[in-house]
Amino acid sequence: MKCVRKLSNHLKRPLPASAYLLRMSTNESSLRAELSGVLTLSDLALMLGVPAQTIYDLRSQGRGPRGFRVGRELRFRAAEVEAWIARLEAADGPGAEEMER
Repeated sequence: MKCVRKLSNHLKRPLPASAYLLRMSTNESSLRAELSGVLTLSDLALMLGVPAQTIYDLRSQGRGPRGFRVGRELRFRAAEVEAWIARLEAADGPGAEEMER
């Protein structure tokens, strides 16, 4: 009887985080890795050194990074932000003034 109680108490203890990671399927671990590449609006504004309103303004003008909403909050994939920055750099690169004329 004592062994059963000890075993049931042991089963009630939370598992360490590493045990959950070992039990995760490949899809779950790839989803977790993908979600780690998601930025909040505040993260993006801080990273770029601009107010959050600037991100909202750029998006409303169709010139900001593509994002998605989780509830009411905007989120941005890091890969999409990098692609957006690359497009800005290409548009601002050598010969950009000639293309605008």
